[in-house]
Amino acid sequence: MGKAWIKLTPSLASVLRPRATNWLVLDRDITEGDSLKDVLAGLADSDGAFRKAILNAETGNLSEGVLAVLNDCVLPTDDLATVKLHDGDTVILLPVYTGG
Repeated sequence: MGKAWIKLTPSLASVLRPRATNWLVLDRDITEGDSLKDVLAGLADSDGAFRKAILNAETGNLSEGVLAVLNDCVLPTDDLATVKLHDGDTVILLPVYTGG
């Protein structure tokens, strides 16, 4: 058994905590080798707004506008089942910023 941290930017944190102005850090108990997809699905099961904002309803992977970073490495968002978590990992979820 281990622990991983999921960090959400203020804009994504406000989905879980209305009027959030700071980063939200969620610590999750994990079994060595749990997939990121499973951990995020567990969070989504407990909060429908999180599911709607973060996950693609059809695939269970991240929505198009959300990026995941694991221990400072950007992750592919199309197959989170292959991303295995280990004790002490930190995942950051952030919106994809665009502009011109």
